[in-house]
Amino acid sequence: MLRSLALIGTLITTALPTWAQPVPESVATLLKQQFSQQMQANLYFDELSYNLQRASVSANDVRIETRIKQLSEPLNQAIIAEQLSFTGSLEALTQQQILIHDATIKNGQLTIAYYQTGRSNLHDLLQRVGQLHQRNGQNLSSQRDDSRLSWQRVAWQQPTADASVAWQIERLVFDNVTVNLFDQEKPILSVKLPQLIFDDLGSEQTPEQHIQAVLWPIINSVAKSVWAGDENVIAVDKTALMKFLWREAG
Repeated sequence: MLRSLALIGTLITTALPTWAQPVPESVATLLKQQFSQQMQANLYFDELSYNLQRASVSANDVRIETRIKQLSEPLNQAIIAEQLSFTGSLEALTQQQILIHDATIKNGQLTIAYYQTGRSNLHDLLQRVGQLHQRNGQNLSSQRDDSRLSWQRVAWQQPTADASVAWQIERLVFDNVTVNLFDQEKPILSVKLPQLIFDDLGSEQTPEQHIQAVLWPIINSVAKSVWAGDENVIAVDKTALMKFLWREAG
């Protein structure tokens, strides 16, 4: 009886489809190269794979580095995470175009480094995202409903020399993230958050407006909870934080 159950279990397991499959190195290289060209930042990752069931592509050991001359190398490492997953339309891969519109970053850290009033590495990244939307002028919403089918129909091929990736990110989600805030190379605070969401990145809002809408409420909340001994606030320089808030609010 036990042998029969084991045999049935083996047959069921064998019959199940393998949802997570590796992506060819040529496609991974294409993603990195065109991210570098379009975002003016470096993208590093390992073990890129796609999941047909979840309609997403995932990368492990992710690092995104900006190229801001006013910042030191450590502070240019804006994002470090265990996993990056993104969705989009890849049925156009046979036409040599990949469209990416949603990205989720899990179990990592976001380093926001201000180098002057109203300017940081995060401002730079969000500004690049907005410029790409304006440049390409594509309507992403019409393609979102078909994204799952698009992933399921995809047939990975060797990209040609004229292949392109449209990094038109509409929504950026951080799950389980530690936010590190620096000002003029000096650490101000480090706070752990369950989630941080930047939405409607294809709108006409400026990077400063996105940051004010998403990040400033968090920073103000942290400032209020510092004296309450919130365990999610890992470290904070109270004096530097208040000076920073006063300057940026002006």
